[in-house]
Amino acid sequence: MAPYKGNTATLRMAIDQVINDRDLYTNGIPFVQSSGTGKSRLKVELGKEYFVLIVNLGDEVPEGSFCKFH
Repeated sequence: MAPYKGNTATLRMAIDQVINDRDLYTNGIPFVQSSGTGKSRLKVELGKEYFVLIVNLGDEVPEGSFCKFH
């Protein structure tokens, strides 16, 4: 796997803020962005430091399709 070139420092601060905020209903963070923007790789990198549960709420994947992150 190629070295990660993204900057997760700002996202780490947001995650820590969400984790520590007791007034929130849940401490989940949605990742919504266009395809090809690095969402999956970002979650893999964050998974090295945090417990990450990936949930796909998109359309059903056809049987026999290969989707690495579903």
